[in-house]
Amino acid sequence: MPDRQGFRRELGRRIAAQRRYRELSQPGLSEATGLTKSSISRWERGEAPIDVEALLAIADILQVAVTSLIPPADPTLGRSLTWPLDDEEAS
Repeated sequence: MPDRQGFRRELGRRIAAQRRYRELSQPGLSEATGLTKSSISRWERGEAPIDVEALLAIADILQVAVTSLIPPADPTLGRSLTWPLDDEEAS
């Protein structure tokens, strides 16, 4: 498993990417989930651990599976599920 900080940064990068894809701002995601803007910002920067309930709330609003936000434990395993899929992968 990657180091915790690296894991947090990648998790945050995935949350931010999905939020932007959904055209949501951090304040918009905050309002939709009931989580604070500062928490969302810290999670996206990988500065703080995220609890399961918050991750579930974020995934729900972003309409993605929680597993698509969590980085793979072993980078040699390849990509984890990501969304949106390329056209070729969706078929």
